[in-house]
Amino acid sequence: METRQKKVVLAAAAVILAAAAVLVGVIISRGGGTSKLQEQLELGQKYLSEMNYEQAVVAFHQAIEIDPKSADAYFGLADAYAGLGEYEAALDVLRQGYEATGDESFAERIVQMETLSGADGIGSGAVSDGGRESADVTGGSTVSAEEAEAAYEKVYNLICTWGSSFYSSDRGMLLTWEEKQAAYGPLAEAMEEYLRLYPEGEYGYAYDVLSMLYLEMEDLDACLRIRQTAYERMEITGSDPQGTEYTNAYGQSVSNAEYVYEYDDRGRLVHEMHTSTGWEEYLEYDAGGRIIMMKSIYPTDTGTRNMVHTWTYDSNGSVTIRTTYEGTDTRWAEQCTESNGRDYFVTKYDTYGRETVFESYYDGKLDYREETEYAENGERVSRVKTQYNPDGSVSSVENL
Repeated sequence: METRQKKVVLAAAAVILAAAAVLVGVIISRGGGTSKLQEQLELGQKYLSEMNYEQAVVAFHQAIEIDPKSADAYFGLADAYAGLGEYEAALDVLRQGYEATGDESFAERIVQMETLSGADGIGSGAVSDGGRESADVTGGSTVSAEEAEAAYEKVYNLICTWGSSFYSSDRGMLLTWEEKQAAYGPLAEAMEEYLRLYPEGEYGYAYDVLSMLYLEMEDLDACLRIRQTAYERMEITGSDPQGTEYTNAYGQSVSNAEYVYEYDDRGRLVHEMHTSTGWEEYLEYDAGGRIIMMKSIYPTDTGTRNMVHTWTYDSNGSVTIRTTYEGTDTRWAEQCTESNGRDYFVTKYDTYGRETVFESYYDGKLDYREETEYAENGERVSRVKTQYNPDGSVSSVENL
């Protein structure tokens, strides 16, 4: 733990604690209402991102008065009440929003909030099930201090180690919702106990780590609860010193100097855009929550150059990723027609969604393979790359 603590001290100087960031959120309006409504929604989102939940309640109430059918206003008001720990009030708002708008997005959030309505924050052992069936751990934690410390170290390595499931090219997107709950749920419970035992949470960084873990579990209400608890315990205020990074209430980046990001109601990235070049990327997920498509659009002076990546899963923990090329740029189309479907990747992953084997195929033949091993505490211990000749023989082997 001493080595990790040193890393946390260094990271604290560069990382703004998500739970204490005073940043302006961006609302993507569902209804496209009046400018007055939009202004009120943005004000409420600003208060949410600042964790000023009392003022957020006022702002979203006023937004509902302007447009009683604004789904964004009801969702924002529910998040504000959840941030205050008033889950019953949040639940009432979601039900009112469902009745007023008929928006089916409310249904899942209502079930999620029903799970949280009896929770009393850190140390209760409460881990929301996100509206789906999961183990009941609300009766009090049975995690020992040693297990809690080990869980924090493992989650820290899962989230913050280069090449982990969260920071790899797929960022934990290879797992279904049920697989995430099975893998991350026990770690989340243990980390709740860790923060109960050590309220300062290693300079507050542990709160950031747990909130990101809940985001991976698609449990937005638990993420919000952790961020609010951190704000109350650490009493941290401040803002982005550079003024270039903006987040939503869950600590997810929505814009910076170069990019704009959009998320769905489960906190999953669905769109990002590079503001200066116009480059865009769209992501889609299957019913289980796994990524199945990513489309990249590159504007050119003669049209667009698009790449469409598709993920196909088997039952053995492997996924094949194929790329096809399309677009209106004629030069691009002529260049890439012959490559469609012939170049692809095969990835094998473990129960945490971490890449264990990565194979690259060129013109239908294995070009290279990377094999990765991890320690029990989540750290990557080795990565070996094997390069192959066109005839299938080994060309070279190197440690990465």
